[in-house]
Amino acid sequence: MLSNNNSLSASYDLFSSLQTNNPSKSVPPRYAKNKSFDSSFPGMFIYKPKYEFCRFTGSVFERPSGESTVLFHCGLYDCIIQDADFRFCDFEYTTFETLEKKCIIKNSNLSYGTLFKSKFIGVDISGTPFREMVIESCVFKDCIFNSFGFERTIIQNCSFENIDMSRIVFRFCEFDNVSFKNATIHILDLAKNFGLINELINHGENVRIYYNNDCFMSLEEALRLLPQLLPYYLDKQEYYYVINILMLEKRIEDIITILPKAFEFYTGSKDFSSLQDLCSLVVKLDICNQKQLKQLYDIITNQISANNLSYHELKSYVSYLENIKNILLDNPNGYPCAHLHFYTKIEPNEIEKTFLLLQEIEKSITTNYPSISPRIQISHHSPYEIEVFISALLPELLTLCQLFYYAFGGVKSLKDIIDSRHEKTEKKPKQLPLQKNIIKKKSKKVSVKIGKACFEYSKESIEEVESMEYLIS
Repeated sequence: MLSNNNSLSASYDLFSSLQTNNPSKSVPPRYAKNKSFDSSFPGMFIYKPKYEFCRFTGSVFERPSGESTVLFHCGLYDCIIQDADFRFCDFEYTTFETLEKKCIIKNSNLSYGTLFKSKFIGVDISGTPFREMVIESCVFKDCIFNSFGFERTIIQNCSFENIDMSRIVFRFCEFDNVSFKNATIHILDLAKNFGLINELINHGENVRIYYNNDCFMSLEEALRLLPQLLPYYLDKQEYYYVINILMLEKRIEDIITILPKAFEFYTGSKDFSSLQDLCSLVVKLDICNQKQLKQLYDIITNQISANNLSYHELKSYVSYLENIKNILLDNPNGYPCAHLHFYTKIEPNEIEKTFLLLQEIEKSITTNYPSISPRIQISHHSPYEIEVFISALLPELLTLCQLFYYAFGGVKSLKDIIDSRHEKTEKKPKQLPLQKNIIKKKSKKVSVKIGKACFEYSKESIEEVESMEYLIS
């Protein structure tokens, strides 16, 4: 063994003695349930812990490596979280609250995590980014917000009450069913997010809009003022804000006109993160059809040459392009996705068989579900392998995958059933009512029917597919 309990204890003692402040020499548990902890809890030493139904009162989490922490049905009362790394955390049904002393979250990082049905009551939050998070069904009440921001975060089914948010930043966030009561927000944040203006209009009560130095106006006044910022944002080429303001005025044609210019600017300046934000906004606003989305994607790929990019630009481009492709082409509606992989026996000198198979796959999908536009590509040859990417509602995806499985992946099982038909006839099984799933064999074609959807393939295509797998995500 590399170490034992004695050496581990001594190592903790040494680490603790080297700290500027030495609050504790004990080791916190990695897992705890139905436990209560006080100010003696060694919060500095937590490491990927999971706590369920635990109560922390006056506990201090200072400079911990708290990544991937899980808190489930926990309460943190009068606690101090300072200089803490809480990225990739999962806080569910957890309460952060000030009771007697101030509950503080300071200079920490909660990015890339999930907050679900949690509460922040009377908490002083400062210098702590909430970046690329999912915050759902949470309550922020009587909190003090200062010097931090929510960026590229999904905020849904939440409420903000008695909170001044004028000294923090909301940027590129998505708001859905969020209420604001006795809340203050900066005017320049209104156009920086998707859905924020609508939520303030529909679910806002006593909302004040902050501007300049300690000046306020009503939401109605702010919305009348925003269009006057269009020349400024256009000059600064802040197209995300421009499109949000144009959408406020329902100027759809102007948005369609300006989009190619916006894509060319961000592509030319190699600002791929802003380009991704713009793609997400365009898709969420539902102002472009699939053909127009494809044209926007072509602007990116036609204007960028990977050979002309520096190392760090190429790394950024490859990373963001995959996300952009998913947003604009593969899954513009944010639906579940299916990846189907067909292994064939088709050799390079039989390419015409590949075309026939591709046509039948596409025809079967679009005939049953015209709204679905599959992306089909050949991934390998000798023999050829075909990949199909589909995004749709989950019931449609499941049906499609079942149909393909029975038509291709389940061909061997189907043949086994057919080969045993004489045995089944001799046994004379009791006739069953017609089921929803029907598999039929004809002389030249295989037909598969599930519910109202039906696929039909020629014998030649069926015989060329050796196996098929699919993954739904």
